[in-house]
Amino acid sequence: MNVGEVYNLFQSLVDDTDETFLTSDNTNTYLKAGYSDFREKVTSIDPNYFVERTYMLVPNAQAEISLADGANFTDTHPILGATAVAQNKLMSRIVRIGSVDSPPSAVGSTGDNLNYYLTPASTSLQVSQGQGDYCVNGQSLIVAYDYSGQYLRLEYIREPIINWTSVSTDYIDDLRPHHQLIAMYAAQYYAIRDGAFNEPLQVQMARKERELETYLTTGRVSDNAQYITPQRDYYGRF
Repeated sequence: MNVGEVYNLFQSLVDDTDETFLTSDNTNTYLKAGYSDFREKVTSIDPNYFVERTYMLVPNAQAEISLADGANFTDTHPILGATAVAQNKLMSRIVRIGSVDSPPSAVGSTGDNLNYYLTPASTSLQVSQGQGDYCVNGQSLIVAYDYSGQYLRLEYIREPIINWTSVSTDYIDDLRPHHQLIAMYAAQYYAIRDGAFNEPLQVQMARKERELETYLTTGRVSDNAQYITPQRDYYGRF
């Protein structure tokens, strides 16, 4: 489904044409929340599905690197702050950080080869005490060691900006057969405001969630369900 189709489905589910009660801003907010819930659901099943990559070359020894400063990234696009919002690059969370030989676009690059993954910590105190290699504190990446001259690959989940009330054919993501869930999650927020419990909606939503889980866990190649696939760790080992 595209943006307009999800919008129209939401309108059908809530069946409220009174714009004094359900304004355009309300609808955009509910659908934004619905898509956030959808991405959280997908990530809970497949943590890597929405992962994107960006790279930084650490210029000198520093314990704190701003994630809101484009100068710290090889593509000049920060992942936090107002500029990240304007460029639709805003980070929701960092999944992992790795040390790589160079970004894939670098001249003479052998191609984004991983050296190792850094160990995350929850707080800057843990980083300072050697209980991890990095953490995110506010808009800053706090690191424990000197990574000057090294490329870091940040694997993160972006928080996309979509105008849900544009009623356009704009692309959402590649999970088109399951985008009904976005409208259903959004309709839940409307139901909370309306003080109503919609049992048919809950039943259908549970069915679609099972379909989504099956799709993500058995793979997107139908024959894949017939085979047992060996699982590798981050370093390519069985």
